Amino acid sequence: MASVTTGNPAGPRLRDRFAPVDPLAPRRQDYLDNLRVCLTMLVIMHHCAIAFGATGDWVFKIDPRGASLSVLAMTLFTGINQAFFMSLFFGISGYFTPAAFDRNGSTRFLRSRLVRLGVPLLAYFFLINPTVNWMALRFEGVTDTSYAFFMGTYGFRFFGLGVTWFLFALLLFAFGYAVMRRLREAPIPPQRPRPFPSHLAIFSFIFGLGVFTYFVRTWFPAGQVIPYVNLNVGEFPLYLAGWIVGIQSWRYGWIEMIDYSRMRVWVGVAVLAIVLMPPMIILGVDVTMNFDEFFGGWGPLAFLYSLWQTTVFVGVSLGLLYLFRVHLAGTGPLPRGLTRTAYAAYIVHPLFVVPLTELVVQFPTIPLIHFMLLFPLAICASFFAGALLCRLPVLKRIL
Repeated sequence: MASVTTGNPAGPRLRDRFAPVDPLAPRRQDYLDNLRVCLTMLVIMHHCAIAFGATGDWVFKIDPRGASLSVLAMTLFTGINQAFFMSLFFGISGYFTPAAFDRNGSTRFLRSRLVRLGVPLLAYFFLINPTVNWMALRFEGVTDTSYAFFMGTYGFRFFGLGVTWFLFALLLFAFGYAVMRRLREAPIPPQRPRPFPSHLAIFSFIFGLGVFTYFVRTWFPAGQVIPYVNLNVGEFPLYLAGWIVGIQSWRYGWIEMIDYSRMRVWVGVAVLAIVLMPPMIILGVDVTMNFDEFFGGWGPLAFLYSLWQTTVFVGVSLGLLYLFRVHLAGTGPLPRGLTRTAYAAYIVHPLFVVPLTELVVQFPTIPLIHFMLLFPLAICASFFAGALLCRLPVLKRIL
């Protein structure tokens, strides 16, 4: 998963990295669709964990009331997720970008992206995000106003992208890709497959990305978002790297080259990093469970955390890509149905996570058990709603 090339020692020009791909290359891999379904479920689980005390930003959070072990366990879960799941999402999106551009041309490519990404983004910004906030404020006892009154009087104050920041970022990347393709001076012949990056190249990628992420977070700590668009700038080095490596992987056939021997080395490194995370948290976090020293600044914990994230990102991504390509590439009715509804489920899942959180918290137990009760309900509800939305004729071309 390293963004490296071989051949010219000086390296290709930047615009050459966005050259047309081989038209004979396979157009789609079902295992990547299955992986996207899995990542969508992880997003829902991630927000369920934050709702019950894990570190992170979410619209409706229940006070864990000093349940430090539950908080630590769920924070470990969300920390591992945060290291790879959205970056891998961007990588898969980048993987399919060159073929879509070559197939449609720049105008149709951008128009299709504006429709498929822009319409849900606007719906979330103006309708879903205020609705989710209204539910959260009612459950917290901050307001008892009706939905119609709240939307008419206060709704504009809660306009925002929420979870659709991902769609906004993909739009930015799509426009950036189109610009890079337009900047080519002359057509470039299709590239042949290139050797998979060596272990040294992968290590260099991990270290270089970790250092770059660390420097970015001295100004933009992880978790600090831009208002309204909800972009977490401190995480964007990993997102952009994932997207670019996805493009490179399509052109050079790298995903198909991931074999067991390559995969197990970096999965092993990632597992070792994950095992070292709990003691790192225990040594670096005080009794208030304040993680700020990890998320930004010039301190050693911020540097270690940046390297830790990039290590887990690469190792887990290689492992999942190999696992789904070799063992989880099924195309039966259930995988196809989940693939069809995953995008809609991602968009609407906050509408179910928030009220189901309020339902589950009524059961007297520890936050970790609350989380384990919540996420299956939220996943099922979100995918069921997504399936219904995908049946609507007006939404079929969008979702």
